[in-house]
Amino acid sequence: MDELTTKLIELKKARDKYEAERKTRQELIELFDERLHANTDYIRSTQEMELAKAIVDQIESEVKSQSLEIFAADNTNKKLAGGNVTIKEFTKTSITDREAAREWATREAPQFIVLDDKGIEKHAKAVADTVPLPFVEITKEPQAQIASKLELPE
Repeated sequence: MDELTTKLIELKKARDKYEAERKTRQELIELFDERLHANTDYIRSTQEMELAKAIVDQIESEVKSQSLEIFAADNTNKKLAGGNVTIKEFTKTSITDREAAREWATREAPQFIVLDDKGIEKHAKAVADTVPLPFVEITKEPQAQIASKLELPE
């Protein structure tokens, strides 16, 4: 079993613990209503849930970081750990030469003359294959997404 799968098993257990504590807390809310906040079971459950959530967040961050490292090594495998982690590339745009962008907007798209960065980036993305804008850089940014339902050996 590789390190990423081991980490995903740990994440699944942490998620299960978090979900169990969340359900316990919800049941207590329904049972105790206005007396709830003074109830020691509720206070303990809330603390346990918050701790479990912090652990889930930390492990998810580690899994995503590890997954991006694995992807960066070969840049081809977008399904990792038996499909439990998927690498998706999101298009990212940024204006690299503001003056050239202003000149282009003055000639070609006066509606962007206030230099609407988001508008220019959206336009650049739409015409990247036909009329690329030389002052806008378009790159791919890999992001790891962890399956919400992990299917792993126990």
